[in-house]
Amino acid sequence: MIFGKSAAVPILQHLSLTRLRDFMMPTLQPTIAHLDLLAQLFAQIDVPLSKHLIHTKPFYALSSILTLFAHDTQSYSDISLLFDFFIASHPALPVYLYAAITIHRREEVFQFEPSEQELIHATLSKMPQPFPLGLSDAIATATALFSQYPPSSLQAWSNISQYSVLHTWRLPEAIKSRTVRPKHSRDQDYDYIELDEVREKPKYAEYDVLLDAQIADAEVRAQREVEKQKERQRLRQRKSATKRLGAAISLPKRDNSRQEPALQLDNTIKTESPSAAQVNGTVQRRRFVFHTNSNTIVAFSMSVCVGLMGVWLAYFVRHTVYNP
Repeated sequence: MIFGKSAAVPILQHLSLTRLRDFMMPTLQPTIAHLDLLAQLFAQIDVPLSKHLIHTKPFYALSSILTLFAHDTQSYSDISLLFDFFIASHPALPVYLYAAITIHRREEVFQFEPSEQELIHATLSKMPQPFPLGLSDAIATATALFSQYPPSSLQAWSNISQYSVLHTWRLPEAIKSRTVRPKHSRDQDYDYIELDEVREKPKYAEYDVLLDAQIADAEVRAQREVEKQKERQRLRQRKSATKRLGAAISLPKRDNSRQEPALQLDNTIKTESPSAAQVNGTVQRRRFVFHTNSNTIVAFSMSVCVGLMGVWLAYFVRHTVYNP
């Protein structure tokens, strides 16, 4: 609408390579890495809101971040302003703008319980029009948040691929060297790339290499994530099997309310509570008490049987071996 059809195609190609490349990978891993930055940003800015959204995956922000808010903005002037802001800024600014707007809408989120993930997703995935706070104020807030909490300070930054647009958003030096200086400009430090430079495909040889490397890296990261999920699944299955096995072989708990019968034996000593006379100097009386249960009776029976067999064997050996 601004440059016309002939110029829009190469410009869109340029934006796809330098801004939207992470969202065009064969796997969702680079996209999820962008959305994880949003969750970490909430944790830094608004802890209650972050805890409220802990069970809701940040896929509610996908359409806004992917389309640079063109999916939610109806005003042509607002779209133009947003595109100018995003193209001239760091590629992570859409994440910060979404965070600024969501924090302003936090009361809408608190209307639902943290477990109502579907309702929270439906609420946050629709950007109200016009913006809850003015667009200029939202851009100013996003810029302030970016300065206070840069992407490199977030924990999720370590999961960002080195080939991501968040790392390689500036033009390579090989392309920068082909910039030309306009004759009509008095600013000697002003450089730009003419449209002919953008239109020529061979000029993007560096990006082709970068794109191949990022695709391979995304596939490796996706495979690692699959392996991690399988390992977590195996651990859960192992814990579940161990729990079922423990429940199957566990003995019934002893009912302490029932008193076991006492058998008078000369093995275990049990001291009764002293009476007043005993405390004053008399000797404590002691009783020999052995509490019986099923295991005790079995052990006692086996001991008696072994003793009888020993006596019989001694008698047999004496009258058979020594008296043939």
